[in-house]
Amino acid sequence: MAGQPVRRPKSGGALTRSGLHRKPVGYSAAVQLLHDVLIAVHAVFGGLAFVAGLVALRSGRLFAIFLWSLVGTIASLAGAVIVGWAAYTTAERIIFLGLTALGVYMVARGVGAAQLRPAGGPSTRRYVSHLGFNLIALFDAFVVVLVLDLGGPVWLMVVAGVAIAVGGHFLLDAIEHRVVRTG
Repeated sequence: MAGQPVRRPKSGGALTRSGLHRKPVGYSAAVQLLHDVLIAVHAVFGGLAFVAGLVALRSGRLFAIFLWSLVGTIASLAGAVIVGWAAYTTAERIIFLGLTALGVYMVARGVGAAQLRPAGGPSTRRYVSHLGFNLIALFDAFVVVLVLDLGGPVWLMVVAGVAIAVGGHFLLDAIEHRVVRTG
């Protein structure tokens, strides 16, 4: 049947490339194209969310662009996961469900930041915390995907991801002290 997946051979268990960025094997050309388009949209929205979020950190400018591009990032991620679902292994399905749940949490933190967005004044600690969480998560994702796409081993992906999360926490703490007022 058109659009139905064909069982793919096992890869030997070594994750060398993100399953989300691997085309769903055995699907029609139209479904593979849809998957590729969703991944491209996901990457563009993610980059836009990161840049707009950096600008919004200090004064709230470009916040709407940050929030809507974050929503686009997560929506296109969910779309790509749905399109490729039948081709994923059980482990990949668990990982992608976890990443999608993290994305929903990121959007919730973005909405929380929207409620605290500075209106021409300095940023508050809670606003910077919500926005900073998202910036750290986006940067972490960029690096982890880069490591995987370059063929790096899983242990390097894990080390890079943890190092960025921990380092991002300390950086966010320093930023909070420089750009926020009490609140």
